Amino acid sequence: MNKLNILENINIGSRVAEEERDNLNKYFIETNEYKRTLKDEVDIIYGAKGTGKSALYLSILKNYKKLNDDENIIVIQAESMQEASAFKSVVEDPPTSENTFRNIWKLYFLVLLYENFVSKYIFNRNYIRQVLFDSKLLGKDRSLMEVFSDAYRYIKNNSINSVEAKMSLDTNTGIPNGISGKITFSDTVDGINKGSVNIDKLFDSINNLLAKKKKRAWLMLDRLDSVFEGNDTLEENAIRGLFKAYLDMKKFSLIREKIFLRTDIWDKITKKGFREASHITRTANIEWTEQSIINLIVKRFTENEFITREYGIEKEKIISDYKNQENLFYKIFPEQVEKSEKKPVTIKWIITRTSDAKGIIAPREIIHLIIEMVALQVTYLKMGKDNTEAGNLFERSLFKLALDKVSTVKIEQTLFAEYPDMKEYIQKFIQQKATNSLESIIRIIGKSKDKSTEIIDRLIEIGFFTKTQTDGKAFYNIPFLYRPYLNSIQGKSE
Repeated sequence: MNKLNILENINIGSRVAEEERDNLNKYFIETNEYKRTLKDEVDIIYGAKGTGKSALYLSILKNYKKLNDDENIIVIQAESMQEASAFKSVVEDPPTSENTFRNIWKLYFLVLLYENFVSKYIFNRNYIRQVLFDSKLLGKDRSLMEVFSDAYRYIKNNSINSVEAKMSLDTNTGIPNGISGKITFSDTVDGINKGSVNIDKLFDSINNLLAKKKKRAWLMLDRLDSVFEGNDTLEENAIRGLFKAYLDMKKFSLIREKIFLRTDIWDKITKKGFREASHITRTANIEWTEQSIINLIVKRFTENEFITREYGIEKEKIISDYKNQENLFYKIFPEQVEKSEKKPVTIKWIITRTSDAKGIIAPREIIHLIIEMVALQVTYLKMGKDNTEAGNLFERSLFKLALDKVSTVKIEQTLFAEYPDMKEYIQKFIQQKATNSLESIIRIIGKSKDKSTEIIDRLIEIGFFTKTQTDGKAFYNIPFLYRPYLNSIQGKSE
């Protein structure tokens, strides 16, 4: 086996879904959450950062043609994955209430439904088009950001409850025509009789047209965690408003919003209470198991001809049988990272070392670990150093070295970047014990008991600490994932 040749030419993809769009179909794992979404059982998909939320989102977008042809589903992208966020326009001059956002979202969705569906089927006497045109909500070759900006402008410049509109009915067909007009969001307005066009009537018309054409429409939303980052009030108003719009639109059975949201963002916006949350039931949480992680790793390796040829395997037979996947995994990797009867097998070591304090298994960190191991093993082999065993591609010593790099990236690019208010406190645990009591934490961070307790609660919330009890006393553990960066000392500090 020419290990150096294999490892120099191997490609296991990227740890970030957005960077492997072209190869996503090769690597994507059809999880239960994905299958439930395709069956239209799920609208809201929750997942921690790095668990594959965006990969699921992108996979649906990439298969839009098949979904349209086979399932009559019109997939409408409501957020850009490569360009600037569609919602950037609200960051500098944000709406001040979630109800304002609710109306912006609904108007934005209405325009997207018109442009991606209605306009393809109705060209003449289209009263939806007339309303949107008169409201200056239509235009040629616009980006999603421009569409959203126009919806925001309209809401800012018009009363949301009672905007006057002139409408008449065609005496032959009964279809509204001759609109010069505007859109109302108020349930108290009587519609045509009061000279207004309620947005729900427009959605109802689109829903009816979908039924006539035997179609369904999915409005796809992701990246909500990044666009409003750093402004908690804006983020809370925007996402609460989005879910209120979602609940308003549930009655239109052929129009679905598919919302991909980080779990911690949902927890944050519901922390103060969110009465509507109990009505949001079509949900799924992305969760990974030991078996699905082995499947993910092996699938990425078997996409390489060097691997299938060297090990004399057929990709289809491996992917279709979990036992074959497990066998291949332990041909590529050693049985254990640390040789001992009491030590875990390699896959358990990988999972425990790359999970945060909440025990969340994130493929992003696992893929990153393997990418670093490939680079390290290539370096060793080029130096003439080969301590691999039993035909394995990787030697045991590389796991901990690769974890050092994963730990650094996870803390610096995730914890520090997303929770800057906790950076100074996390850094205080450099070269400290991995497990600490409340008393030792008070000494380490130099704050009062009340303030220290507040900081601890926050660190638990972001997955830096896990709380345990020993002989009735509370202790706080730093997970293995963060210990290399912190150069943690093994043991417990009272």
